Amino acid sequence: MFDFDAMATFVEVVQLGSFSAAAKALRLPRSTVSQRVARLDASLGVRLLERTTRVVRPTSAGAAYHERCARILSEMEEANAAVKDLESSPRGVLRVATPLLFGQSFLASVAAAFTQSHPAVEIEIVASERRVNPIEDGFDVAILLFASDDESSLIAQRLKGGDLWLCATPSWGESSRVA
Repeated sequence: MFDFDAMATFVEVVQLGSFSAAAKALRLPRSTVSQRVARLDASLGVRLLERTTRVVRPTSAGAAYHERCARILSEMEEANAAVKDLESSPRGVLRVATPLLFGQSFLASVAAAFTQSHPAVEIEIVASERRVNPIEDGFDVAILLFASDDESSLIAQRLKGGDLWLCATPSWGESSRVA
């Protein structure tokens, strides 16, 4: 098993040239720094550092190990930063299903404003009168004007409540009377 704490401590000791400086930089007791390096020596079966009262420097094995450990630790930091960056700023394709009229009337302007704020996001809007199943049809978001109990397995958020209106011209009412 790899001991990343010991590796990082060893790299710090080599880069700073002293156990005391590494302890201060890592905010650890000097004894912890010394124990970690000793544990690393023991697990590898190799002496990594030459120590005198004034100088700490890597052995030839220690120099080779330091080079690789520094590279590994740097790549780990890059991987962590990349993952944090992915979480902090949205990116990718967002597939949205919407009823035709709602998509044309409201969603296009909202999507345009969103993509201006988040240029790494591409929004694919599918406006249709066909009722979709977001999971089976591969949508990230589905806007439904009327939900039913069969959507209970989905995470739903009511966007807005409203009244239902039926509108027609006055002449339609005249022509539809029964004689």
